[in-house]
Amino acid sequence: MTQEKKKFDILREQEKDHRKKTILEAAEKILSEKSFKEFNMRDLAREVGLSPGSIYTYFPDKESLFAEVALKGFRQALEIFGEVVSSEDASLKTAANRYLTQIIEQYQSHRIVQQCIIDGMFKTDEAIDELMMITRQFFELIDKLINKAGPGGEENTRLYSHLFFAALNGIIFTFPKYPKQPKYETMKHVGLLGDLLADLIQSKAGSGTG
Repeated sequence: MTQEKKKFDILREQEKDHRKKTILEAAEKILSEKSFKEFNMRDLAREVGLSPGSIYTYFPDKESLFAEVALKGFRQALEIFGEVVSSEDASLKTAANRYLTQIIEQYQSHRIVQQCIIDGMFKTDEAIDELMMITRQFFELIDKLINKAGPGGEENTRLYSHLFFAALNGIIFTFPKYPKQPKYETMKHVGLLGDLLADLIQSKAGSGTG
């Protein structure tokens, strides 16, 4: 392979990656305003300046596109949680409150993740593997925080991590868009729930009982 051919292939791959990123960002924007059922590939194509057929070059169907958008949002959520856990004052309580606050501020992205999981849109082995990998990384970060509270045993620690993660996402799913409730009241209530959840997990893990 000539040097010129190598350069061309690299540039073509970079252009493909850039275009795929553009499509994902546009799809995320549309999904923040419309439901999955209302989403239309023609609207997406118009947004990015491509033909509808070109979109299918990058994503074979809407479900795979939605899954990729969801994974992008899930990776961002993991990054946020990782930053919280790495802070000097990290604890279950600070992690719960900072994570809840930041994810609720980006609620639409997280809603897409939740909806894709509920609707079973992760169908390819690659998408499922990445979903599971990100989830495991969440659990590992939570394990670190729980182990600060006391020796609950490896099996119990992971069980508490599952509970903590599920409860946090349940809070996010339940309260941010509660009808006729001012945002400051919602955030105050969410903060109280985060504190309560952290205290319950920490007291149980710290007691060393399962």
